[in-house]
Amino acid sequence: MSKIHLSEEQLQRYALDGFAAPVAVEHVSDCIHCQMQISAYQTLYSHIREAEAPLPDFNTELLIPGLLSEVNAPDKKEAWYLYSLLSGAIGLLVAGLIAYWNTISWIFSGIGTMGLVLSLVLLSGILAMQLIELYGTYRKKMKALNPE
Repeated sequence: MSKIHLSEEQLQRYALDGFAAPVAVEHVSDCIHCQMQISAYQTLYSHIREAEAPLPDFNTELLIPGLLSEVNAPDKKEAWYLYSLLSGAIGLLVAGLIAYWNTISWIFSGIGTMGLVLSLVLLSGILAMQLIELYGTYRKKMKALNPE
């Protein structure tokens, strides 16, 4: 009999398959410790095989489509203050440019004034619309995941 016990991996394989090297089989036949370990693994594996998958206590088929429609539904009641905030920010940007035009005009000396103003308004508008859309999508998803 070998005095070195089987490794955990060998014990688990023996418990699952019942097959092992002849030296391992001889060791297990004489070693109470390894026999107990194999018996424990066999009990564990039999319980795992017999266990049923847990079922939720609610009907998920009815819940998920409702959440999806809620996420994809347009939400217009919260958008008004975002658009007013956006308009105010663009107004402050334009007012700042006009107020400090003499100080910063050297930066934009190669660009016409009207082209510069239109470019800034256009870029800030595009950026603001993207941010509003991103924020709206975030809010819808959070509401769907955490209904109150």
